[in-house]
Amino acid sequence: MDIATGADGTTWGVNSVDDIYRYKGRNRWDHIDGKLTSIGVDASGNAWGINSNKDIYKYTGSKWVGIASDSDGVDIAVGHDSSVFYWTANGLLKKKMNNDSW
Repeated sequence: MDIATGADGTTWGVNSVDDIYRYKGRNRWDHIDGKLTSIGVDASGNAWGINSNKDIYKYTGSKWVGIASDSDGVDIAVGHDSSVFYWTANGLLKKKMNNDSW
């Protein structure tokens, strides 16, 4: 399970069976297609996540797009400036600034 809130206040969550939800307010959540084990939110409210295969994805508003990486992510976080960080299965911390490489 995981939950994250972006700089714009948008909140996303992942439950115990990897289902993805975006908070709509007033105790309402929208179910979003896909499965993730970890989630982060950028400054624009877009979710970034890692699935059980350790692949990284970004939500574009209508679909998930795979993000090139070493495919070894286990936990993800996004800073207020939209810098993306993730921990690898080997304990390494990797960082992505905007459109730069890892």
